Amino acid sequence: MTDLKLYGYKQYFDELSNIYLNKKLPNKIIFSGRKGIGKCYFVNHFINFILSINEEYSYDSNNNLINQKNKSFNLVKNNSHPNFYKIKKEDGKKNIDISQIRNLYDFVNRSSFNNKLKIVLIEDIENLSINSSNALLKLIEEPNKNVQYFLIHDISKHVIDTIKSRCINYNLILDNNYKKSIIDHYFDQNIYDNLPNDLKNHFLTPGDIISLINLIISLKLDIENFDIETFLNHLIKDNIYKNKQVSINSIKILIEMLFSSRYKDSKNENLLKLSRYFNKKFSEVMNFNLDLEIFFLEFKSKIINAK
Repeated sequence: MTDLKLYGYKQYFDELSNIYLNKKLPNKIIFSGRKGIGKCYFVNHFINFILSINEEYSYDSNNNLINQKNKSFNLVKNNSHPNFYKIKKEDGKKNIDISQIRNLYDFVNRSSFNNKLKIVLIEDIENLSINSSNALLKLIEEPNKNVQYFLIHDISKHVIDTIKSRCINYNLILDNNYKKSIIDHYFDQNIYDNLPNDLKNHFLTPGDIISLINLIISLKLDIENFDIETFLNHLIKDNIYKNKQVSINSIKILIEMLFSSRYKDSKNENLLKLSRYFNKKFSEVMNFNLDLEIFFLEFKSKIINAK
């Protein structure tokens, strides 16, 4: 569900909305950025701005607010808007299936409701298989001025060049100053100020931090006395890293932080070698879809259990 308030993207939003109002918006845009910075929130707010522009309770561009009484907002939320189509990886699936792209053909080729713009949103296009990527490529190459494509991309993962070359890429960067507002808003309390510095790490996105806080709470650990080593031990011992709600990227950052902390205390050159080794191994696991369990068992044996 889209959060009604958008934090941290005022400049980006105003720029794109002005381009749209001047009828110069490219009809195929990839929004790229780090996972967990709110790319989906940004795009959903922009979609509501477009769809609600002549409706009652239209989008509040000054404050970047969606009005929950807006008709288009509720139709999109209920997956029933006639001019909106969303694709994302289905639960239990490894990729966005080619059948999902083929079903999109019907939406693209039929007449739009009230002759208004039709919008296609595809989340996490890095999850497209080769076949679904090729099917999408054929679709976006067909000229159709009344269809707008918004594609969301985790910048750390690969997307085939032929799709990127057919689209305008819009790189989103979230100012770290907005982390506090986003996290406090999510938990509806002043929680950020009380977090230990390890959880305020510059490389952790708001999505990473929210994922970690929820996990710490579920494990009944003390957030204010958060300890990376204890936390990682829990993740590995109980196979919690397999939970779909856990951000693998945030775990990788915590591993790097553990190496950094240990090296700072000991100045042991062997730790630097181990850090490079596990960093390379982790990349191989992610790039070639290898077994994470083997990685974590080795990590626990060589790092957690070895002092």
